[in-house]
Amino acid sequence: MGEKYMMLSYSSGKSGLIYSMLLPQKVINDRMMSSIMILSLFILLGVTVGLLLSYHMSVKSATPINDILNQVSQVTERFEGHQNVFSSLKTTFNYLVSTNSRLADAIESQKPYIRNAFINRLIFGSFIKEEEADKIAEHIGFPCAGRVYGIIIFRFHLISESIREENLQLMSSCVFSLLEVIERELPGSLYTNLGDEQVVLLLNMPEKEKLYFRQNAEQMILSIKEAMPSNISEKLFAYGGNEVDRLDQIYDSFHNAAYMFNNESGQIENAVIWYREAAGSIPVYPPQDLSVKLTHYVTAGDGDGLHDLLEDIMKKYIIENNLSVYLQHMLLNELQIVLFRILGRVGMEEEEYRKYYTGLEENHNAALITQITTTLNLYKQVCDYVGRQKQLQDSEVVASAIVSYIDTNYGDCCLSLTSVADQFGISEPYLSSIFKQTQGINFSTYVEVIRIDKAKDFLKTTALSVGDIAQLVGYGSVNSFCRAFKRVTGLSASEYRKK
Repeated sequence: MGEKYMMLSYSSGKSGLIYSMLLPQKVINDRMMSSIMILSLFILLGVTVGLLLSYHMSVKSATPINDILNQVSQVTERFEGHQNVFSSLKTTFNYLVSTNSRLADAIESQKPYIRNAFINRLIFGSFIKEEEADKIAEHIGFPCAGRVYGIIIFRFHLISESIREENLQLMSSCVFSLLEVIERELPGSLYTNLGDEQVVLLLNMPEKEKLYFRQNAEQMILSIKEAMPSNISEKLFAYGGNEVDRLDQIYDSFHNAAYMFNNESGQIENAVIWYREAAGSIPVYPPQDLSVKLTHYVTAGDGDGLHDLLEDIMKKYIIENNLSVYLQHMLLNELQIVLFRILGRVGMEEEEYRKYYTGLEENHNAALITQITTTLNLYKQVCDYVGRQKQLQDSEVVASAIVSYIDTNYGDCCLSLTSVADQFGISEPYLSSIFKQTQGINFSTYVEVIRIDKAKDFLKTTALSVGDIAQLVGYGSVNSFCRAFKRVTGLSASEYRKK
């Protein structure tokens, strides 16, 4: 009846019979289309679910990039001046932390390591400036404004020297127990394990409690000991340094607490064996990081920082401390050795180097205080020299950028000393001064020479009229261009083209 059929056959391997079935082609096509539609539906459903899951996870784990870029743009527009980039980055970073829970959690998980590194830097005096320490303290949430600090060193006298190696596991257990108790009794405090049975704790109290600092500290130490097993706390000794008002002075407190290890006579029954500034006991000598600080300030050209440090040396170790003549000679030798090393690092010309070296050599027979004063003055002179060199280098960088700007924008008829100074955010006198100093030519003369050189190229290589060339090289009128061209080359523009 004109309808198409498909015959399906199956041959039985057991009986040898052949089974055949006739199915209308239309039925087969309908079944095929149904299968395709169902498969397509499952694929579409899978893609939809995948997209929804991806979108949900991206929203949960990170702010969309467009929102971030918009935030960066808005933040950048609010800042003006030299520090706009750094301020923008800082604000944007805070924005990312507040909107991205995973980033915030990752940063939070790093704070214990930062805190441990921070206290280690404090007690070993590796901060050059107090401002650097204040910034890190602010980041980790450690209060530092209007505070007084002091170092406590815990040490276990648990095992004799002869059997200590056999009982390291017991000692480690005691130290970990102490750390756990400190964390529980003084949450948020800074502490570190220095090894060799020593744990360092940094106490931090309001400045108004300075008079009661040691009394309050002893109460804290007693609470820590009471929270530990009695047979262990009996062997735990605490050594305290002096109280200090600044983060960069914590090194001194740590040094004094460590000194008390071998000078605890008369205080063995106290909760804390405190450092005592007994008159005439041990002369105070500058710490070992003195050379680091001197080198930093001089090589950075930081005159203010160097002035404060040198003033502190004179006041603390020469005037008030009343060092013996022998120790003053030691201090002088150390200052001169450090200065001599600095001279070899700052890259001076030989003539300049000889001048400072001779200044050191000429005063070796002078009075001791005169030698010290002369040496400190030489530090200031070298620092001033480095500062001038850095300023010159900075001026060269700015002048180079200005030259590049002129070479690119010579065709702007509004190009002038005023417009360029505004573009670079500097004053006109300063721009004129550094340009003359670095380029050996006045600003206006350089602009004129560049424009005339470009005009020469146009005259030689193009058929443009003099008026068009004058406009291209930044002159507002043909007459002013012609006068300038004649003044620079000695020829008129037409004569130069014919030549």
